[in-house]
Amino acid sequence: MPRVVRAAEVPSTHEQAIQGYPVADARLVRGTSAWRRDISPVDVVLTLVILGSTAHLTRILPIDYSPGRALFSSYVLIVVCVVQWLRTGRPRGHVSCAGALLMLSFGGYILWIPRVGSWISVNLWHELILGLSLLLFAMVFGPRRWFVWRYILLGFGLLAAAMQLLGLLLFSNELAPLAVYGPGAFYGARPLHANSALFMVVALALVLSDRRMDGRWQMLLGMVLGLSAVYSQWRSVWAALAVVLLVWVWRSCADPALRRSLPVSLAVGVSWAVVLLSPVLTGRSLLPGGGVEAVGSVELPDTATSTGTLGWRFEMWRSRLEAPRSVANYFFGGVFTDSNVVFPGKGIMRGSLSGHNLFVDLYTYLGLVGLGLLVVLVWAAFRVGGPASWEHRTLLLAVLVYGMFFLWAPWMWVLLGVPAGLARGTVSPPWDEAPIPRPEASEGNCSAQC
Repeated sequence: MPRVVRAAEVPSTHEQAIQGYPVADARLVRGTSAWRRDISPVDVVLTLVILGSTAHLTRILPIDYSPGRALFSSYVLIVVCVVQWLRTGRPRGHVSCAGALLMLSFGGYILWIPRVGSWISVNLWHELILGLSLLLFAMVFGPRRWFVWRYILLGFGLLAAAMQLLGLLLFSNELAPLAVYGPGAFYGARPLHANSALFMVVALALVLSDRRMDGRWQMLLGMVLGLSAVYSQWRSVWAALAVVLLVWVWRSCADPALRRSLPVSLAVGVSWAVVLLSPVLTGRSLLPGGGVEAVGSVELPDTATSTGTLGWRFEMWRSRLEAPRSVANYFFGGVFTDSNVVFPGKGIMRGSLSGHNLFVDLYTYLGLVGLGLLVVLVWAAFRVGGPASWEHRTLLLAVLVYGMFFLWAPWMWVLLGVPAGLARGTVSPPWDEAPIPRPEASEGNCSAQC
């Protein structure tokens, strides 16, 4: 007697196509409303906002950060979400957590302006508001548009790799004297900021999890993205890369359906080791700059061994955590009153600059309440099941590890918003929309046998 497949167990046709399940009829994949081959306006909005919020994170383009652009993008995202709620009903579930975080940030920003007398002076409120607006946007639209958004993020990863290669080939002599990110000898060979370089790690994770991609393309794109992430020379990006490789090696060994991605993960890992160990093995560094001065050196590059920036980070984290606080500071950070911290080399000042840690910065700006809401969303995101669950978990693990060393760039909140939007009670998972029972294998059913 054939097993009866419940609707909730059966992915929709577009999810089946993405994850490699057999589909009853290819025409259904093209014809169902869940799989739109035309680009939705929502996808265009996401692409433009990400592009606008990251364009200044490269040293080879003369584009500056704009608080006005960040706030305008936030307003657009919020309006689009409100219009969606008016069409489909009030938001529910964990969307309220994202809304509370966003309202706290707006409140803190509005109260902060009269204290400093300027709405555009150096602060993190603009970036935090834009990031939380993207979180809300991803929770509302991401669960049904992820099958497109994953390719948008893959495109940004390839674009970042191309921009980095262009910068190293054409502008290498101009990078070190600029010293935008710090001393030229240490940071001089980095055309991209770490927030842009992380696109390459995210894109690599998407390539490894794609069950439909041809094996040769998977190896080619995986090597390009993996080595590009290594050549970014940001150790925070390397930490995220290590997470992605370790998770997918483990998943490839545990799940036979993912075994084809194992050679890609191993090839990237071995290539990374060769690049780092090349001064020891050959006496010549394969990394541009990197602190290996002379040919014949047998030392690892400074980008792998230096502890100066990590010590600086520990000092910043300690100063923020040990700073005297009022009761309001403990619970709401800098929303209602200034949250004074010691910034290395600057003495006492407001926490206007990032502490280079997602959790410390969120505690400084939004207090225990903001930190608690973030934990709720992360917990909900990790508990989501479904065909793409490990893809989401890997991406979220990677950006959480990255968040130990940097505040998330606005676009990274999307990687939390999509799985959090799939949490129970928030939206119906996309695979509940149009279930198509998997056909039983039979003599005349080629699609079931294939």
